[in-house]
Amino acid sequence: MTAMLKLRRGDILIAGTDGLFDNIGDLELKSLALTHHERRTASVASSTQEMADALLARAADVARSPVEFGPGGKLDDIALVLAEVQDSSPVSQAGLLSNLVDE
Repeated sequence: MTAMLKLRRGDILIAGTDGLFDNIGDLELKSLALTHHERRTASVASSTQEMADALLARAADVARSPVEFGPGGKLDDIALVLAEVQDSSPVSQAGLLSNLVDE
């Protein structure tokens, strides 16, 4: 089964390891993403890289905290890929991997 997701310009995609999602809950992650969006809308200099840095720093702080989630955060690898949709024009299936060469 193929999942389809409609994206619009400005949408933010966040993929990460369990070290990110174990230490930052869904509501806080949403709040951080909305804050980033609001700063961009208000013409305050805020880049996707700054948002990624903020998420990584927050997850690392929580991981080291002795009381954040009961006995503490969860020390684990923390990695993320963050992307902001720049163009929402349709891409054909044939064009998705057009940069690969068959050998």
